[in-house]
Amino acid sequence: MVTGVVLKVNGIKELHRFLRKVQTKLPVEVDKGMFKYAQGVAVALRDAALQDPKRPITTNRTTAAFKIKANKLSKFRSNITMPHSLILLDGMSKHYVSLKRGRNITRWAKKNFRGHVITGRSRAGRGPRNGLLEYYYDAEGKMRRSALYVTPHRFIERTLQTERNKLPNELRKSLKKALSGA
Repeated sequence: MVTGVVLKVNGIKELHRFLRKVQTKLPVEVDKGMFKYAQGVAVALRDAALQDPKRPITTNRTTAAFKIKANKLSKFRSNITMPHSLILLDGMSKHYVSLKRGRNITRWAKKNFRGHVITGRSRAGRGPRNGLLEYYYDAEGKMRRSALYVTPHRFIERTLQTERNKLPNELRKSLKKALSGA
């Protein structure tokens, strides 16, 4: 067997002194460890917001992702803030968005999808002058309005589930620092 920890105490006074040091250092180290954990979760959320193989990365999502930050509210309290647009992106339901002239999403669909079906997610008809049609005819011959099928990018819950596994390690490091400094 290998000895992991040896505590040598020569008297009751020395034991009280050791426990007082641990008592003062432990909360400080746990507080630092929890904030460090919150910073790690913020970085993981930022990475997850930018990594979606089904969608091209837009400048709006990039700027929103870099606004994800860990903040220290008070002693023992940290939080992670993110733009409301990313929360909406994560929590929205699947739906169709009509592609009408003059809308920003129509310009975006013209630029990114060019009238093709991409993995069954969007469809935009093309006109004789290679422009986006407001209406198109489907395979059955019915006239349809051109629309973009929008799905959520669920990254928050998935990231939090993977990051929860790192919390015990962070607390163990904090406890080790508190005990070694005492």
